Amino acid sequence: MDKEHASASGSVGRVMRVLSSFDVAHPQLKASDLYSRSGLPKATVHRILHQLTQGGFLQKNEDTRQYGIGAGLFAIGSLFPRSTSLVQVARPIVKELSALTGEVATMYVPTPNRKSVICVLREESRLSIRWELKVGTILPGHASSAGKAILSTLSDEEIIRDVYPDEELERLTAKTIGTRSELLSVLAGVRRSQLAYSDEETLVGVWGVASPVRDISGAAVASIALGAVTYTLEEERRSSLEIIAKAANQLVSFQLGYVDSGTDVRTIEGLRELWQRSQSRERASIVRCEVSSARQSVDGVQM
Repeated sequence: MDKEHASASGSVGRVMRVLSSFDVAHPQLKASDLYSRSGLPKATVHRILHQLTQGGFLQKNEDTRQYGIGAGLFAIGSLFPRSTSLVQVARPIVKELSALTGEVATMYVPTPNRKSVICVLREESRLSIRWELKVGTILPGHASSAGKAILSTLSDEEIIRDVYPDEELERLTAKTIGTRSELLSVLAGVRRSQLAYSDEETLVGVWGVASPVRDISGAAVASIALGAVTYTLEEERRSSLEIIAKAANQLVSFQLGYVDSGTDVRTIEGLRELWQRSQSRERASIVRCEVSSARQSVDGVQM
């Protein structure tokens, strides 16, 4: 997990150093300026510039040979005022979700092309194990539970035409979905259950579950996800996390004015009561398993 994450963090960090070179005093920069301001090797800067201009996040003036902020990056920045009220509504719910479960709770909003999601809220786990997916982190939609939750609200036709015109998809780990066909199959299941998963697809050793947040119009504007270390999860625990994650997303949707949110939970107190009920069922299931195991042991001895 550490090796793969370190590689991803390094790549993101280098891109951020290039983008951070631009400011109010320096809205246009040549490649030579970016070498010195970012402190990165020339080859690295050239590769990043090529990728960012191809994606529309930077634009190049061929006459002056200068780079500037592109329409794609501007569109992402324009999400900030739109997401502020969303963040204000969701923040106490995300905080409570983490407090109840003891797991990492995050909220992501989609980029304009829906190909990626951006972390705008994060509450840390009570466990000593940490993984660095901070506020501001951008993840591929097809590799993350939150991304898949948002993608599931689009039709297959929209996904093929507007989001993933190519069949091959980038892999972050050995378990990441690698083709559009596989993704479409997975999203069909997400639409039925309203639950999306990432089972070591973003980071090795990390499991996540998410559901879409909808606004008053019914559009998916975000997704709240719970993340946990895989070795800590039993089947009953996963079920409890699925229930509470789905309810948290539905609660935020309800508070944003979405009428058909599909939940009776209308307050944070209702979320707490739902968690308590799921914990009672989880404990009862564990007791039944222990009793069954003990009986099998006794039967084995008697035989």
